[in-house]
Amino acid sequence: MSPFESPWILAGAAVAALVIGLARVLPRTKVGGLAVVVGAVLLGVAAFLLDAYVETDREQIDAKLETLVADFAANDAAAVQQAIDPGALVWRAAASAAVALVDLDDGYRLTDISTDVDGASASQHFRLNGRFSVGRFGDVGHQPTRWRLDWTKTPDGWLIEDVHELDPITGEELNRGRKILGVK
Repeated sequence: MSPFESPWILAGAAVAALVIGLARVLPRTKVGGLAVVVGAVLLGVAAFLLDAYVETDREQIDAKLETLVADFAANDAAAVQQAIDPGALVWRAAASAAVALVDLDDGYRLTDISTDVDGASASQHFRLNGRFSVGRFGDVGHQPTRWRLDWTKTPDGWLIEDVHELDPITGEELNRGRKILGVK
């Protein structure tokens, strides 16, 4: 894990330096120990500021997923399209159809998000559970879903290049949508 993924790594180092510095300052009040304490406090503050201003690829992708799901729940087809690679024509068409056909109630839960980044590509696994309504079927109730998205990094940011529906229990790929769309 990169120190930019969490401020706690650098903050932990700052706390360790603070403890060592306090151990030196309290018994003998040496200026060197005080400098260590001040340095540790500054390092801790810097860690949290760095975390606030540096957004890693993993954080960008996770934020895009949250926005994507919120846009889907809001039935905003144009915003959903912006998250998909323009070259992934089948997935763009499928996304438009899904937004038009499926309604996701506001009480949805997006959980179990894990994102693996490998250079200019990434794979993201997540669960989306909620109450769905589907076209003429109407309310189909609370449904658990599980997905894997394959992302690619472009000059415009991270975009979805492939979608995999997974079995909510086993995690095996279902291929239902892929068969309908003719995607291998």
